[in-house]
Amino acid sequence: MCYFHQYAYHANGHTIHSKVQLMDYGNFVDDSPIKLGGTQKIVTPCGITMPLDMIRGIAYLKLRRPTDNELATLEPIHMTRDEAWDPSKYDSAPSADADWFAAIADSTLEPTSFDSDLLVG
Repeated sequence: MCYFHQYAYHANGHTIHSKVQLMDYGNFVDDSPIKLGGTQKIVTPCGITMPLDMIRGIAYLKLRRPTDNELATLEPIHMTRDEAWDPSKYDSAPSADADWFAAIADSTLEPTSFDSDLLVG
């Protein structure tokens, strides 16, 4: 039985989850499709693994209401913090950092030139 604090739940069972919010609480989240080498799963800090469904390019965690018996017998698993969620604390804009490509040159990533002025939205 999972608790998702500071969450928007759609009763039809298809709620989009914030990977960052789940990771902020210590969950491992791999929302990359299996067909692209991912594992489509969430692993909680206590080791419980939950599958993610990939539907039209978006990862979903299937949800349902717990039964009365489950409410009475299962230990709750908190998936997110029970406090105000501020997603902006993870904001970053490497596209605005002139030194970003130089900074990753020594990493395992292969930097390429990028001109953000070429993007059309």
